[in-house]
Amino acid sequence: MHFLVVATVLLLAAAPIVRARPAPAKRPSAVDHCLEPGPNIAVLNCVSDLADVQDGRLNRSYKAAIA
Repeated sequence: MHFLVVATVLLLAAAPIVRARPAPAKRPSAVDHCLEPGPNIAVLNCVSDLADVQDGRLNRSYKAAIA
């Protein structure tokens, strides 16, 4: 029982230390650009354009895999 209490106290004491580490830097993506505040239609157009780009990439990869 004594061990369980000591282990719990140590874990609770270490929790703030674990949370204090900074998050790894995230590289902004094209989707992040689309999600910037603005009119809904602009967001929809941006996402639609991204979908077209990704669809083209997928088609090229598929054709290369088939060939």
